[in-house]
Amino acid sequence: MSTAVAGKGLEGVVAANSGICWIDGDAGVLSYRGIDIHELAVHSTFEETTYLLWNGILPSKLELREFQSQLTLARGLDLRIVDLLRAVPSSATPMEVLRTAVSALSFYDADEKDNSHDANVRKCFNLTAQIAMIVAIYDRLRKGKEVVPPDRSLNHAGNFLWMLTASSPPRPRPGPSTLLLSSTPSTN
Repeated sequence: MSTAVAGKGLEGVVAANSGICWIDGDAGVLSYRGIDIHELAVHSTFEETTYLLWNGILPSKLELREFQSQLTLARGLDLRIVDLLRAVPSSATPMEVLRTAVSALSFYDADEKDNSHDANVRKCFNLTAQIAMIVAIYDRLRKGKEVVPPDRSLNHAGNFLWMLTASSPPRPRPGPSTLLLSSTPSTN
């Protein structure tokens, strides 16, 4: 019979190796594609960091403009999703509502059955834009407030704040770290 003592949970167990994210909890290090998250939070936008995660490098100015344009164009949500958000029981948690709404997006996705690279890229842009919209819309609805339509003149973080608060956001500054950290790759 072995006398070895097992650690708690997955303590000390490497669940996966990743070229996207590096975490060293003991040293307090989190990096995306080799760039420390603190640097990204200070010097980059959500769009730049998302581009980095998806493509492995930070974008050029032209690449960033194209990426921002694609993300802005993806700011559309079928009205039936908004109706779903209005209809959920008040006992539902925000995470349950988000999970359900994201699943329901596939009902209205023209690319649902298309798993080509181009279709999957479109789905990435759509989901990135739509998840922020769902969170903002549901938060307003559960507080008894009217839905605020997206503003295509704002960057992703600015539009999220606009839809959430109905207030003009301050001039966009590099990297709201909360949105950046929500990009953390996960095995969950």
